Amino acid sequence: MSAPPPMWQHEVRVGHDQQRRAATAGQQLPGNDAGDEKLSETWRHVKGVARDESKHYDLMDLVRNARREDTYQFPVPGWPSMLRVTSPALPDLPAMVQDKYRMCQTVCFCGVLPEIRRAWASIDNSLFLWRYDRSGDVPVEYCGEEQAIVCVGLAKPRSGVFLAAIQHVLVLATTVEIVLLGVCTSPAKGEGSDPYEELSLQPMPLYSIPSDNVIMTSFAASATGGLFLGGSDGHVYEIQYAANDGWRQKRMSKVRVTGGLQQMLPTFLPSFLFGAAVPVDKLVVDDERQILYSLSANSAIQVFDLGPSGSDPAKKVAELTDFLGEVARLPTGRNVFTLGEDKRGTAIKYLAVIPMAESWKVHLMAVTSNGRRAYFTTNSLVRGGSSWGSSRDGRAVVPSHLDPKKTRPTVLQAIDARGPLPQAPVIGARVTADPNTRVMDVTAALYSQGTLLLAESAGPDGRATRLLLAARNYTLPPPSVNVNLGSGAPGLREVVSDLQQIIPGETTAISCVPQTSVLGPDAHPGGSWGAMQDELVAQMFSGPPQLVVVSTAGVLELERRRPVDVLQALLQERAPEKLQQFFEAYGAPEAAAMCYLIAASENQSLRLVEEAANALENPLLVGQPLMPDGTGAGAEAAHNAGATGGGIYMGTAVNPNPEPEWSGAHKGLALYISRLLAPVWDNKLITPGSRDPNVWKARLLEATMTVLEQKLRALERFLSQSAARRKARGFKASGAAGGGDAGSLFLGFLDDSTNRMHNADNTAAGPAGAAAFGDAPFVKRQRMWNAFIMEEQRNNAIRQLASKAAQALLLLRTVAAANVNRLVNRLSKDAQRVLKDLNFRDLVLEGSGPSLAGQLVAALVADQLETNGGGTAGGVAELANALQAGAPAYFRDQDRQFFQVTGALLLHVVQLARIANVVHIMPAQYEEACCCHNVSKASKYCHGRLHQIIRSLQLAFDNTVTVACNLQAIDSV
Repeated sequence: MSAPPPMWQHEVRVGHDQQRRAATAGQQLPGNDAGDEKLSETWRHVKGVARDESKHYDLMDLVRNARREDTYQFPVPGWPSMLRVTSPALPDLPAMVQDKYRMCQTVCFCGVLPEIRRAWASIDNSLFLWRYDRSGDVPVEYCGEEQAIVCVGLAKPRSGVFLAAIQHVLVLATTVEIVLLGVCTSPAKGEGSDPYEELSLQPMPLYSIPSDNVIMTSFAASATGGLFLGGSDGHVYEIQYAANDGWRQKRMSKVRVTGGLQQMLPTFLPSFLFGAAVPVDKLVVDDERQILYSLSANSAIQVFDLGPSGSDPAKKVAELTDFLGEVARLPTGRNVFTLGEDKRGTAIKYLAVIPMAESWKVHLMAVTSNGRRAYFTTNSLVRGGSSWGSSRDGRAVVPSHLDPKKTRPTVLQAIDARGPLPQAPVIGARVTADPNTRVMDVTAALYSQGTLLLAESAGPDGRATRLLLAARNYTLPPPSVNVNLGSGAPGLREVVSDLQQIIPGETTAISCVPQTSVLGPDAHPGGSWGAMQDELVAQMFSGPPQLVVVSTAGVLELERRRPVDVLQALLQERAPEKLQQFFEAYGAPEAAAMCYLIAASENQSLRLVEEAANALENPLLVGQPLMPDGTGAGAEAAHNAGATGGGIYMGTAVNPNPEPEWSGAHKGLALYISRLLAPVWDNKLITPGSRDPNVWKARLLEATMTVLEQKLRALERFLSQSAARRKARGFKASGAAGGGDAGSLFLGFLDDSTNRMHNADNTAAGPAGAAAFGDAPFVKRQRMWNAFIMEEQRNNAIRQLASKAAQALLLLRTVAAANVNRLVNRLSKDAQRVLKDLNFRDLVLEGSGPSLAGQLVAALVADQLETNGGGTAGGVAELANALQAGAPAYFRDQDRQFFQVTGALLLHVVQLARIANVVHIMPAQYEEACCCHNVSKASKYCHGRLHQIIRSLQLAFDNTVTVACNLQAIDSV
């Protein structure tokens, strides 16, 4: 007995018109209705497709597997520049600052405080703060110190120490003391749009301590409110402060965390007992791993442990004194650093913390004065191999020995090195990373979100600055780049670009403006805590990085374009060749995911959405779904066995219902929705409080649920509009990138007329022609038609998944807006136990029948009934209408009728109770008549009142019976 033929080999002539009408109308075929498919199966399909296209690697694996000849690449000619100047021109320093600078007597410094949108300059004992993003802003001047200001820093204070109006603390270090100033920012009166519009400095005389003749040279602050200063004496100090003086702690004190026995000696002794002091140039805090790093002028690095929570006193755990010897001994470092070379080129100019979103192994990166990089770890257990395991559902799992909450820093060891950036780009030239091809003089640097920005001296006198950028290259590697067999990760490839203008003056500071994700802190863009994420994921929830460059001539604002920003510019340019280059560079699935991001974004121009939709329907860009042809050796052998009577072919197994090779547009859709749901997919929804287990709280914030719901509903609308577009165009795909018609998406509609023409052609060609031509054209069209139908079904299932997830978020927002603890207490104990472990995945994918979501809705309506007296205005009726309109999967029309009738029934019961109470209450008129001994008047009043009560009782009873009958009818349905 032979196996049934594959689905794409079925005859399509019978009922073909019905199939075409169903597909053209955006409906599903009978027997293959995706609406009956479980959402869990749709999610497994999404994860299967997305997992194939989205692979994340640890930075250490990427750096180690990098090939020297493919380390750096230059931007594609014709694409927008990666750096874009957002300020109209380089604004000069404020006139007030320039006037003060001309009279400078001792020292002057300048920098930027992006947290409050201010640049600063200290000249002698005066401090100036002004808006760097506004031309002509009048600086705020502070002249409360007598001595010269040598160090300035900004920090978030510890909670409970200062007044709530003080959002930040400004740390000023002069030559003789250290003072704290309160920083208050507020919007302008009557506006409220810019929270940093107005700024005031509040002196705090009680928070001032002497510096003990130490010139502070660097400052750093932790997210928990810790303040750290580096001194010219080579030591690191921690500033401790409290709300009040105590018998064990002063209101403000300075504690030296380095030096050992030197802390017990007078300040003048160490100068000749321990040698000349080396100043501390930089302090850096890792707020994720709770580690403090210090960099001395001789390139020595010290490591301090702040405890798992970051609130412990700083404790020195490691020190690296020979930087060149450490990195030159590495197998990869020998090609970058050489023992005995000039130390001016190997002097460390910048330290950068590597976030856990990029690596769990690499913790620190050092940049030398000539642009070379070295990577370090503080975990002695770090070895080669992959950093990531995988759980049952595909989420990233981190080994316990790499978790910073369990393993604290103990060492500082170099693990890899990377050569300097290459020379200026030459179109068509191959990029090399030979350290001898470039001699840089780095004056400032910044590393943020996988991007390194270097400022090097330029001009004949070195008083100008050139900006260089090295960002991770997310385009597909060329075929010549082989995957390293050690960890399976490709090498780290970076695209190198520069700012097409020279910045006048010497750059003193580069900073990144703090960028808050549209998601709340309760949701991680990469999914589970610590999951690897990259720019392709982060661009879905945050805007382009904003950079600020401060030079001695002024302040310049920059913006780094993300891949989606480059695609947006190409779509607006409407250049077919460049657009095709982009899809080939990033791959059709990734580029399609960016198109969905653009098309489903809020406040996007209709023209741009139209261009993105055209790109998603262009087979020259995204391809088309294709069924397997089944013409391999196994199929041929099976055919020969059946034709010659040789029995059943026992060779390769054939899947009777294979899935097609999905188009790039469908793969991009799976990528987009999986990244969209990842931040909350595995999050718990409602759990008992950590302090009081009897108090239940919602875990997702209102902002997170609102943003994700809007994005999911926008995606649902776009998918519906795309289906309508294909219906209107008859499933034709226009070649937007090719500039003309690319033909039908599946080479014709396989109607009866086409089949008759095909058969007529074969008959006219004669027996030889028919045998040679066979059924190949017909089968090919049939396979393409079936593949297209299957992809349409999958797209429709994903649209239903997006709709169900958006409805679940609306339901959660409604529950969170009420008294969550009171609602949960209405549930049974069994339901509460299930609710404690309920995550968003369970809420979206749960099957039909009685569910926890239904119990939450019932508790919510019951709470409204009791709170608002049974269906009054703004009560049950409004809630029922909102749930039915926004979450019909969890609140059907029958549910709305049921709860509205229940509310009406309760309202009439309340009226009956009120009427019944009248019988037991003596009205004021009756009491007055009795007091006047007017019996006839009292009797007449009671007689009339009794008739009113009887009529009211009868009317209320009739209404109650009617409502009960309606309730019974709904319940029977």
